[in-house]
Amino acid sequence: PRGSSTMDPELESELQAVVNSGPSETGASAFLRRWPLTRVLVTAAEVEESESGLGNLAKAAARVLVSTAIGAELVLRDEGGALQLVIGGLLGRANAAVRAEAARLAALAIARATAPVPSSLTVALGTACVDDDVGVADAAAAAVATMAKLFPPLAAEAIEIAQREGGRAKRATICDAAVRAALASGCPEGFATQLETLLLVAGDESDPLTQLSALESFLALAQAAPAFVLKPSRLSAFLRIAARDDPFHAADQALTILGAALARADLAALETNALIG
Repeated sequence: PRGSSTMDPELESELQAVVNSGPSETGASAFLRRWPLTRVLVTAAEVEESESGLGNLAKAAARVLVSTAIGAELVLRDEGGALQLVIGGLLGRANAAVRAEAARLAALAIARATAPVPSSLTVALGTACVDDDVGVADAAAAAVATMAKLFPPLAAEAIEIAQREGGRAKRATICDAAVRAALASGCPEGFATQLETLLLVAGDESDPLTQLSALESFLALAQAAPAFVLKPSRLSAFLRIAARDDPFHAADQALTILGAALARADLAALETNALIG
């Protein structure tokens, strides 16, 4: 039952064995022949909500199992409703710690994915990226970044969902998630549509705190992918910000971004950018 602080002693013993042995396909397979993964996921979430010490054991075991190929497959193909439990944890739990843990489990499963992840998980992660709890939003953004390494278009879709769901109040959070995903993908141009929309946030003087936060995210992009920032249309946007006189030093931040990009730029790539505009 929800909120119970007890656990089947046999299950508890075997969960402890899973945690002690660490990720092992053989060990996970043997455990999952005896216990449904959904039982572990439910136990982890429910004892976490009851603040029982057993929650840490179930949570640790769930992480170990989902980080194996067999465990990840069970989640992603929704065996016994495992994926729906993860999505429900992301979106339906009142406890922020449970929502954040669901996002971390999603990232573990995605990292072992051999086929595009289900669209329902993409939607859930995009929505969770704008969760009111900072820890949940950060865990979801990390999961989207993991997705970007394997399935960049799905990660870009998750960012678009975050943009739709988050609205103006979450623009800084979305900018951070988008930059993290773009960098993780290794090809920021695949996120050009989302990032150029967010570049407007960096240029919006009406909300100085959000503007500065967005510029901080773009600084990370400038350092890791200077050619993306220095493409003429984007360069012009940062130059416009740098030319302003504002009391919050957004102009200084824009100059820092441009300086970081130029310091790391490949001159040959910049010449090509200038030619194709």
